Amino acid sequence: MNTHWKQLRTLYTKDHLSKGLKNPKIRLNALANLESIIQRKMPEIIDNPSLLLEIDKASFKSMVQRFKGSDLNSAESSVINGLYKFILQIDKNEIVEKVGAISKSDRDINSGEPKINLYKKMAGLFEELLGEPIEFGCSQTIPDLNSTPLPDQFPKTWNYLADAYKLINGAGLDLNSVIEKKTGSLKLGRQESDVLITSPFILMIEYDEEQHFNQYRYLTLQSPMYDNWNGFDPELYNQLSNRTVKPGSKKSGFHFLKSKDPLFPEDHNNEKQDNRLRQRAFRDMVKDAWSIENDWKPTLRVPAYLVEWKRNSLTDSDWMILRDYIERVFFNRKNVF
Repeated sequence: MNTHWKQLRTLYTKDHLSKGLKNPKIRLNALANLESIIQRKMPEIIDNPSLLLEIDKASFKSMVQRFKGSDLNSAESSVINGLYKFILQIDKNEIVEKVGAISKSDRDINSGEPKINLYKKMAGLFEELLGEPIEFGCSQTIPDLNSTPLPDQFPKTWNYLADAYKLINGAGLDLNSVIEKKTGSLKLGRQESDVLITSPFILMIEYDEEQHFNQYRYLTLQSPMYDNWNGFDPELYNQLSNRTVKPGSKKSGFHFLKSKDPLFPEDHNNEKQDNRLRQRAFRDMVKDAWSIENDWKPTLRVPAYLVEWKRNSLTDSDWMILRDYIERVFFNRKNVF
C-alpha cells in the first residue's frame, strides 16, 4: 500500500481519536469500508492519493456511492471530508512532483491551495494554439459575477435568461418575480471559472463533466442566445444534453441542493424536483451570457465526453483529442483576435 495513503489514513485516525468521542469505532469502521471500496474500484487513488486533488469532493462522493451501490451514511461522508482535509498535509513536495509543477496561476485565489492540474494543462493547450503567452488563473473567481444574476448586470441577455429560467422550472416560476420577492435571501456569492484567461484577452474555459449534460441544459441550449455561438460545438452539446437524468438520492447532494436556493426550490409534485441539476444548467448559461455582456471571447466549453469523461490520468492521446477540439471550435471559427 502506498506510503502516502498510509500517512493519510494515520492522520485521519489520530485526529479522530483525539476528539474523545463516545464511540470512535463508527467512523473508523466507515474508514475501513471506504478503503475497501477504493481499493477495489479506484486502486489508483490508493497508489497515488494526490489524485484526490484532481477530483472535487462532491464528485468523489458520488463515485464512491455508485460503487457502494447505496447512499453514503453520515460517517462515510464525514470520513471523506476528513480525507480531503488531510491530503494537503502529507508530504506536499512529493505530491506536487506527481501532479505537476504548480505555478502561482494554479492556486485558488481564495484558499491558496493547489488546484486541479488539468486546468493548467488545458490553459497550456490554448497558449500553444494561440502562439503567444497568456495570463490566467485556475478555479478563479469571476469578477462581479454573482451566483444569482441581477437584471442590471445583463441588459443584453436578460430576456434570454428569463425565458430559459421559466422553461426549466415551469411556468409557475418567473425570474423577475422571484428575484423581487426573495431579494434578502438570494445567493450572491461569486461564480468561478475553471480557467480564466486575462491577457491578451479575457476568456473563460470550462471543462464540462457528465453532470453538466441533462434535460435542463438541453432546454437552455435552445435559446436564441446560442445562435451562431463560437464557444463550443453546438451540435455535440445538444446531442450530449438531450437525455433525461432522473432525480437521485437527496442525501448525495448531487441532484438535490443541500442548502436552499430561492431560485431553485424543491418541487416533489413533478419531475423538476432535482433542483441541483436545474441550478447547474442555469448557471452554465449565465456564465455564457456574462461573456456576451462584457464583450469577452465566448466562453469556451470543453466536454469531458471527448476523453471518456475522465478528469485525471489523461494520456497523450487524450490531450491531442482535446487540443484538436479547441482548435476546431475556437480557432477555426469566427473568433477574431
